[in-house]
Amino acid sequence: MARAAQGLRKTGIIMTVGSTSWYVNTSGTCWANSLKSYLETKFGITVLNYGTTGANSLTLVNGLSQLIDGTEDIVICMIGTNDRHVTTKSQYYANLQTIYNYCSECGVDIIFMACIPSSVAVEESQTNYHMEDVDHVVMKVSAYYQQEYISVYKHFIEYCRSTGVTIDSLLNEGGLHPNDTGYEVMFEIICNALGIATKRDGATW
Repeated sequence: MARAAQGLRKTGIIMTVGSTSWYVNTSGTCWANSLKSYLETKFGITVLNYGTTGANSLTLVNGLSQLIDGTEDIVICMIGTNDRHVTTKSQYYANLQTIYNYCSECGVDIIFMACIPSSVAVEESQTNYHMEDVDHVVMKVSAYYQQEYISVYKHFIEYCRSTGVTIDSLLNEGGLHPNDTGYEVMFEIICNALGIATKRDGATW
């Protein structure tokens, strides 16, 4: 998935923008670490997880040269949850275009993903727009560049509707991020969208 800036990674820092540094999440429960572990074990490929707390699309724009150096096969990019507090939809759209164009100039394929819903309480509290708007923007950018995208947002809602599980039961107490079960659902959704078969329930191999 990514093999960029290996020297920087040895320090645990993903990128530094201004006076702020973002760090690698090496052991936390999340869909990206689950995907990393599965792909590395199953297929022997190198996967780097650059997921971090507090970043938004402008953060990525300002740190692109630290994240991507052109040696990657593919980049999977999920960004936008934090944008709802700091950008307009048009600014978010423009930042995704910048990210896409940078990857294109480096000869690296990119897949954009839209993240899951937040709780109603979070959506109603001081956001410039909402998670369905994030999904719409990601869809528009991907359509503009004739790229497929993964709407984890839509798939997550469909999963909840078809199983009778509530969205909020898959979120942590803050209502913004998934809990461990929510991350498991995300992992399955993303693998399915990527065409990657996962192990059946009860597998011991």
